[in-house]
Formats: sequence, structure tokens, C-alpha cells
Amino acid sequence: MALDSSFSLDRDWLSESGNATENIYSTGNIPTGNYKVMVKHYSGDPASYNVRILRKGVAKSFSGSLSNNEEKEIMTFTM
Repeated sequence: MALDSSFSLDRDWLSESGNATENIYSTGNIPTGNYKVMVKHYSGDPASYNVRILRKGVAKSFSGSLSNNEEKEIMTFTM
């Protein structure tokens, strides 16, 4: 899902190296619907990821690694 006005992205990491911390969040009402959390490694050497999802006061953490141009589904949920 593309971000709409219900969500904010604090920064979009476009650098090839460094700490690629990005935060997507909502401080308002999230529209009803089906949501999918995905990670994608667009280019370069394999890279590790850490994803933390906070939903309804419960935090879940996921980690792994991705190769060049690999994409992985982390979680799906319905609001």
C-alpha cells in the first residue's frame, strides 16, 4: 500500500550505506482495510533488516536478511 495522508514517513533512506532507519506511523485514525507490511532490498550486497510493529499496544519484532532485489512479506492485518 502506498502511503496516503493517514500515514507519515520520517525519512526515505536512499543512501547505499549507513543506518537505514525509517519509521512509518499514524497518529490519527487508520482507515479500515487490509494492510500488508513488506520489506524490499532494492540494490547492493545482502542486507539485514529489523522491523518492529506496534499495533493495539502490542509490539512484534521481525528480523532477517535480503539479497539484491529481494522482497519479503512481514505481516498482514485488517483494521
